[in-house]
Formats: sequence, C-alpha cells, structure tokens
Amino acid sequence: MFSNNFFSIFAGTLLALQLVSSNPAVLSKGKEVQDDKEWCDDVLGCLEITDDWYCPTRPINVLPDTRADINTRFYLHTREAPNIGIEYTVSADDLTSLENSPFDPTKPTKFICHGFIDKGTTRWLTEVAENLLKHGDYNVIRIDWGDGSKPMYDQATANTRVVGLEIKHFVNTLIDTYGFDPANAHCIGHSLGSHTCGYGGEQIPGFGRITGLDPAGPYFTGTPYFVHLDDTDAVFVDNYHTDADSILVLGYGTGEPMGNVDIYPNSGHDQPGCDPVDIAVELITEDMINGGRDIFACSHIRSIKYFNESLFDNTCKWVAHLCYDYETFEAGNCYSCGDDNSLCTDHERIDHGLIKRSLFIDLIDVDHILRVELLWKYNDEVLHPGTHCNGLLCNRSLYVQSVLVSPISHYPESERQSFESTACSTDGSYTEIEDGSTVSFLVSTACTAVSTENTVTKK
Repeated sequence: MFSNNFFSIFAGTLLALQLVSSNPAVLSKGKEVQDDKEWCDDVLGCLEITDDWYCPTRPINVLPDTRADINTRFYLHTREAPNIGIEYTVSADDLTSLENSPFDPTKPTKFICHGFIDKGTTRWLTEVAENLLKHGDYNVIRIDWGDGSKPMYDQATANTRVVGLEIKHFVNTLIDTYGFDPANAHCIGHSLGSHTCGYGGEQIPGFGRITGLDPAGPYFTGTPYFVHLDDTDAVFVDNYHTDADSILVLGYGTGEPMGNVDIYPNSGHDQPGCDPVDIAVELITEDMINGGRDIFACSHIRSIKYFNESLFDNTCKWVAHLCYDYETFEAGNCYSCGDDNSLCTDHERIDHGLIKRSLFIDLIDVDHILRVELLWKYNDEVLHPGTHCNGLLCNRSLYVQSVLVSPISHYPESERQSFESTACSTDGSYTEIEDGSTVSFLVSTACTAVSTENTVTKK
C-alpha cells in the first residue's frame, strides 16, 4: 500500500528533476539527433523517433520497452458479467478468450486507460467501469500497462506509443473478426492515458471518441500535433483540463486545447477541495490512500471525479460558458446567461492584484436602476490558511471600476442587453471598497461613486 503512495507523492519531484537534467546539446539545438531510432515488434509493427519528435518542451526521446516488458492487458466488464474486482482478461492474440467471454460486438465499447505510475487495477479505473455499466449497456475494458508506466517519466511516455499500438491491434481484431464498428469505440484516458488513447485512435479510421481526463502536459505541451492527443485522433475528442499549471509548480496537466471541445472546470486550475487543509482532513477522516495521492496531484485527479459525476443526472447543475479560446475566457469576455437564461453562475473567485470581470445573479426582479450599493466583506476561513489577510501582508479592500446590472428576466441576449444599466466613476478610475464598507454607485451619464460610512451588516 505505502509503496504506491511513495511513488505518487514523489512523482512530481522526480519528473521536475528529469526535465531540468536534459541533454544540453539537444536543448540548445532543438531537433538535433544523431540517427533516427526505430522500435519494432513482430505483431504490433514499428515505431520511429525522428528529428520531428524533439523540441524545447520534449528534449528527451527514448525507445519504448519491449512489448513483453510493458505487458499490456485488457480486462472486460459487461452488465451480464460485471467482474468488479476481477481481472477478466481478453486478448487479441487469443481469440478464444473473446469467444468464451460475454463481449458483444454489437454494443458500444468503452476503454479506460491509466497514466504515469498507475496501473489497471488502481481503484479509480474500477470505479469508472462500474459507473459506465450503470450509465449504459456497454462493453467496458480496463487497459493495464502498469509494468510500463513506472518511473522514469521519459520511459513511460515512450511506452504509451506501444500501448497505442496494442489498442489498434485489439480494435482491428474486433473489426476483422466480428465486424465491430469502430464508431462504437470510446477511449477514456487519464494523464498519459489521454495521449495513449490518441496514439491508438489515430491509426483506426472512424474511431468514435476519445475523452482526455486532464491530458498530461510535460513532454506534450507545445509539441507537434502528432506527438500529443489532438482533434484528428477520433471522430470526436473532448478533454477535461483540471491542472493546467506548469510542472515547475507541480502541475501535471496542460492548458493547451487538444480536442474538438476542451472543458476547463474552475478555470482549469486549483480545484475546490485541493488545498492542503482539505487533503489533511481527508487523510485523517476518510481515506489514507486517496488522501496520499491527493497531496501532490489533487487537481490532476479531479478530472476523473468530474467524469464520474457527468455520468449521472444530478440535481446540482453543471454551469459552463462557451468561449472561443482560453485567453478570451481568462479576460472575462465569455460570461453570458445564454438565450435560455441557463448559463449564469452565482459566485466568482477574486484574486489579489488581478483585474476580474465577474457575473453575479439574483432572483429578485428589479425595474429601472437608479443606484447600486455594494457591501464588501473579506472572508477569512479558519481552516483555509490561504484566505488569511492581516496587517501589512495583504490588502483586504476591493477595487471596482464599474458595475453592470443586466436583468436576466429579459432574454434572448439581444433583448436583455437593451435593459442593461452601468454605474462607474466619472473619470473611469477604480473605487476602493474597504472591508466591511458599503459604496453606492449612481447610474447616470456621468457616473459618480459615493462612499458611505462604514456599516456593520450581518452576513
């Protein structure tokens, strides 16, 4: 038990050290390579490493391990034979294992692929398999390449290409033997597993769908399209980005779009419940194994939990804003209630020193707006040290340039905009609202912000 946690806890340090200890000659000259490298297997075929695989963000490329050393296995689950907690193995090299199994080639088939350090028997793969069977009548297959996903990271990234060939070999066997429709194939990969799904799907014409759960960033961000998962690897590719920070600050994912649809829950960074205090509470009160994994990879793992939640009808509505690109979203230019008034959020995070355009909603219907009053209270939480702000260490004030009031009772969007009212300072400067204070903003052609006396208001 503790050996797996040990690797999980120190994976980030191991990976970061490897990134900064690259070959200087390769780093300085980008694509310099002595000779093309080739890996071959009698069943799977060959892979090449050419100059095109080298770039500043991927300075090291090594040949994969042998097929036997990686030892990829496929574990089958169906509604007729759930096999939860059992490794029911099927193999493209042994057709009797498929013929004697409950596999049904007429049904959609879901593949689940893990990433670095994990293995096919890690609990989250079994949980996803179980939830998929509740969601629909599928063939669900866990892919286990745990023997090839161990440190070092550059070797594990190389091994993903071989696992991609294994996926190709398995699906093509289903096509040739049973007439399986590749449009019914869906590969769900986490971290390195996302790119593994891509390496498999890109070689199978008409492969249905790939879902990347926080696709790995190190060795993939900023690389050519054929190195990482992209929107040509399947008919439809969707990704959840939950840990888009740089590996230098222990971020394992990427903010780079890699699909037809890229989803960034909570802006793709620092997921709720992932601060050290919450993780410590989980370690003590709930789950030592998952709590240990969360210490350094909490936001990275959140993508798996979000995917699980998406399989069920929840009373808690998922709210999102459609945006052209991530930079436009970060600039605050993609907030809209939508034509059916269903895309409004009720709170937004405000960070010190950053300008934030935010949208708030209130169910109270208002008529003509004359004045807007804002009460600002800085929220210190005892169990969240990162929210503490005292003395000269930080500023507890809020600075507001303008307030836009838009009644959500008017839609579609074009009609709603005609009822908007804006309040701001006359010269366009920012108005300071101190902690515990109220400021009134008058709506007029010459907007004036008038500060009132400090008020004590119960929250």
